[in-house]
Amino acid sequence: MNPLKEPHQAEARNKEKRPQEDSLKLKHNDATRKSEDRRLCAQPPVQRISLPETISEDRKYSIYLTNKKWLSGTVLHYAFVEHPTLWSWEESQKKIIRHAFETWKAIGIGLSFEETDDLHEAEIKIGFEPGSSWSYVGTDCLHNSDLGRTMNFGWDLRSDWGGATALHEIGHALGFEHEHQNPDSGISWNVPAVMAYYRGYPNYWDDQTIERNILSKIVSGKKRGSKWDPTSNLHYPQLPGHLLGPPPYDVEGIGENLALSQQDKLSALEMYPPVGHPRSIQVMRLEPLPTEAGSQTSFSFSPKATRKYRIQTVGSSDSRLVIFEERDGQPRHHSSADDSGRPENAMLETKLIAGRTYIIGVRTNYASSADGVGLLIS
Repeated sequence: MNPLKEPHQAEARNKEKRPQEDSLKLKHNDATRKSEDRRLCAQPPVQRISLPETISEDRKYSIYLTNKKWLSGTVLHYAFVEHPTLWSWEESQKKIIRHAFETWKAIGIGLSFEETDDLHEAEIKIGFEPGSSWSYVGTDCLHNSDLGRTMNFGWDLRSDWGGATALHEIGHALGFEHEHQNPDSGISWNVPAVMAYYRGYPNYWDDQTIERNILSKIVSGKKRGSKWDPTSNLHYPQLPGHLLGPPPYDVEGIGENLALSQQDKLSALEMYPPVGHPRSIQVMRLEPLPTEAGSQTSFSFSPKATRKYRIQTVGSSDSRLVIFEERDGQPRHHSSADDSGRPENAMLETKLIAGRTYIIGVRTNYASSADGVGLLIS
């Protein structure tokens, strides 16, 4: 069953209903009044990474921070998915999304975005089914889809709020989660008021959706490595009375964040710094890797023979290992492995073709020692 259809179906059943302000005893100001009518991003349920209880908190933090992030240097291809009955795309809607991708890229991050008509080449597949807007987070896009989509927009994007929604969902696709669920936010929710409001107009969410998208905290460490940012584009607007604290947001609420905040930009640059030219690597030559959490190294490999190769990290570390194949001047995702939280090292055994060029990227999520961490091809 499509987990996103129920809110949309409920909206159709209840479109004439609306909770009364008096029943919730909310106080409004000009900055938050219009947020009453805003439908919000409703993230689909996904399975969280499970880590052994025996590993250290520092290790958990580093893994959570990087778990769903792409490697810098990745070219993310996005495609607009058509459906014969549920939705169709207008060019004016696509234009807003293209602009949002350009806005994220303009920060100077080490990711690139390319539109494609080939769904098989696209890591990000975008639908336009009315009802809910949502996106899988980061590399979850490689393993999940709903009606062929990894992202959906559920309302007209040709407005300030629509443009903000496009930025928001792309932020999720880059691996960033809701800022109001940051465990360091200090938010104390007025749970009865929140539940009553989001059960009704205009979102019509069930209790599980409210809990998943608003009330639950992101797992400790699974944040963007920054203090709480109430101005983040990844933060929901909140009506006065929905927060019991911290002040002044309990009285004033939180308005609509239509643009990327300064902290949004800094966090993106920290996670995706620009990448330099890849180093050459040869068979059976151990190449050292940096051990700082989040550090990344790229290598260029041109096999001399067509055969199966083993590419693996060595040493005591948690790493994400990705192979890209250069095609038409662009790196295309070939295969990947991640050993985070496990005793074995990241390893890929795959057939590589002589005469082709492969880019091998490694991100160190955590290293328990500053020595002996490296990459080996055999």
